[in-house]
Amino acid sequence: MGVKFGDIQEAYLFTCFSHMSEKQAFISKSTGQIYYRHDDDELNDLPEDIDENEDYIEVPNQHDLDLGQKLILDFVTLQMSDDDFDEVRRIFKRRGAYQRYKAFLIRRNMLNQWYAYENHHVNQTLRQWCQAEGIELID
Repeated sequence: MGVKFGDIQEAYLFTCFSHMSEKQAFISKSTGQIYYRHDDDELNDLPEDIDENEDYIEVPNQHDLDLGQKLILDFVTLQMSDDDFDEVRRIFKRRGAYQRYKAFLIRRNMLNQWYAYENHHVNQTLRQWCQAEGIELID
């Protein structure tokens, strides 16, 4: 059973806007249906065996796919100067780093380039994850 890639993207984004396991999304490999869980508050009826049945696979978040700080540093390495790289590393040594990073990109007039780079790599990585998990995609 195939799953629309847009639905995979939506589930991924759902998982990314949480701390640790606050928000989870699961895909049924047999039906392609996506289920969402937020803390103990279920957003839709979850199968009782969702945590034990191998048919259900948890959608990864950005940390699971290594799409956080490493992706940012890769972008800065490829698109900016060594001085910029050093500044970005300093930015990520304190809390609230992502907002300061975005402000840094705005000052450098690089925010749109970052969003395009991030989007490309997220989509590419999600497609690779789906392939590795045997999830057929419908575009």
